This record gives sequence, C-alpha cells and structure tokens, in this order.
Amino acid sequence: MAEEPPPPFLYARMLASGGIANSISSALLNSSDVIKVRLQTQDLRFPRPLGGVRTEPLMYNGFLRTGQRIVAEEGLSGLLLPGLGAAILRDLLYSSIRMGLYPEVKRLISPDTDGDPGLMRKIASGALTGAIGSAIANPTDVVKIRLQAEAGVVGPDGKYVTGLAKGASPTYTSTLRAFGQILRTEGVVHGLYAGVGPTMVRAALLTAGQLASYDHSKYLLKEHGILNEGPLLHIIGSLIAGLVATTVCAPADMIKTRVMSDRAGPAGQRLFSGPIDCAVKLVRVEGLGALFRGWSASYARLAPHFIIALPLYEQIRRLFGLRYM
Repeated sequence: MAEEPPPPFLYARMLASGGIANSISSALLNSSDVIKVRLQTQDLRFPRPLGGVRTEPLMYNGFLRTGQRIVAEEGLSGLLLPGLGAAILRDLLYSSIRMGLYPEVKRLISPDTDGDPGLMRKIASGALTGAIGSAIANPTDVVKIRLQAEAGVVGPDGKYVTGLAKGASPTYTSTLRAFGQILRTEGVVHGLYAGVGPTMVRAALLTAGQLASYDHSKYLLKEHGILNEGPLLHIIGSLIAGLVATTVCAPADMIKTRVMSDRAGPAGQRLFSGPIDCAVKLVRVEGLGALFRGWSASYARLAPHFIIALPLYEQIRRLFGLRYM
C-alpha cells in the first residue's frame, strides 16, 4: 500500500510545531530560568580569590530560597518577567529547528532502516539539530541571560535597589534595545555570539539527551507492551528525558552562562578568555562541583518544561497533520 503524500508546507509544519510548543512552555516556566541564571552568575559579582576565602557572602543560596527572596524583594513580576520576551523569541528560533526537524533528520540519516533506527542515530540526530538551532539563536540567548542576570527593582534615583546589579544603573532598557546595544558596544563575535561554542555543545548534549531518551523510552515501552502511544506515554517519556538531559548538559550550561554574562571592564578586560579558560578557572577556584551548580534549578525548569513541551509538541504535530514523533 502506497504511503500517503506529505501535507503541504511540510517543513513549515515541522518547524512551527517545535517552536510553538517550546515557546509556550518557556513562557510558563520563565521563573525557574531566572532563578538558575542568578545562582550561576552571582560569583561574577561576589568572586572568591584563588585558594582563598570568600570575603563577601553570596546573595542567593538554593533554588527555593532564591525564588522566595526574589519574590519578597521584587514581587512576583521579578520572578516571572525578566528576559521573557527574549526567551520566547529564542525558542521560536532554537526549538523550531532542534525539535521540529529532529524526526526528519533521524529519517534522513536512517534511509535503509526499517522500523526503529537505534539509539545512536537518535543521539546523532538530536545533537545535530540542537547544535544548529542554538548557533542560529545565540543572540537571543545572550540577551535573555543578560536581562535575567541584572534584573531587579529600580529605585527613584534610577539605580537597582535589589538583585545582583544592586547600586548600578540598568544596562538595557528593553529587549529590542539590548540587541542593538550589545552589537554596538561589543560587536558580533564578543557580543551577540559570545559563548556560542559552549552554547552549541550544551544544546547538542541537551537535545541528544532529551529527544533521544524520550524517543527511545517511548519505543521500548511500546515494544514491550507496557504502554501504547498517548498522553501517559508522552509524560513518562518526558520525565525520563528531563533527568538525562539535565545531568548530561549541566557543565556546558554553567560555562555558557558564565561566558555570556562576562562583560568587558573599563579597560576592556574580561574574566575569561574563552570557554576552556572559564572551565579551568571554575574548577580551580570553586571546585568540580561548580560545574553542576544550578542542577536542581535546571531540573526544576527542564522537567516541567519537558512535561509541557513534549506532549504539547506531539499534539501540535497531530493537529498539523503530522505523525507522532
């Protein structure tokens, strides 16, 4: 029996399904990203000397306590809104490619495979789409992290009275102006594309961990007759994907956040010359555990994000006339 012809605008449907599902999820869960970024970047404001003792205490400690402090000092909007516009724009670019094109890339690299293509090809498909999507969307990631890192309440004198930038004037007045300001003052390479290397590594690890584990766990659960295709299977697969993806990409996520938050000082100097230098200094000064700082915040974001985005993605694909992933 001949296969049904693909629906019109096939690739547009694929891209839109991934972008829409993840944008909705990111908007709903932006608060956990705000907490994660503050936990990961506060050492830039309160540095610890090599081999020494921190002279100034950290502002934030722990996922829940950080969230409580932000709400107490800045209100609920301080937890929900920083970087929201950039986060939505990022997923409309990044996730439309990494998730939307994953099934097609998997099919293209498995032309002679009947049935399941195997775990390794799924990992390769996720790594490829994740790396490409993140490279294209890197400027939106830079703006999102910058806005979330310095967010706070602005006092009558025009300076922050809360947050990591307390005592300083706001660097950016809006999301759109942030793009132009970073481009003018820092350029493309060191500005909008700062941290693109660790971002691509993190996205490749994240997408490979997320989509390959989700896809393969679905296959195994169906193959062994445990569950059939449907919402329950999608939710269980999402939980598995959250654990795998958070752990696999934690070090790259930490390095990416630090490099993107590192701004040039008055003399043009930066804390890190690149991602490798950042990784070495992190481990040397703060210990190996620093690479996994913010893991709980990342999982608190990724697990609910996956539980929302992946089942929603599956339903949007069906709505657009596509098969389940």
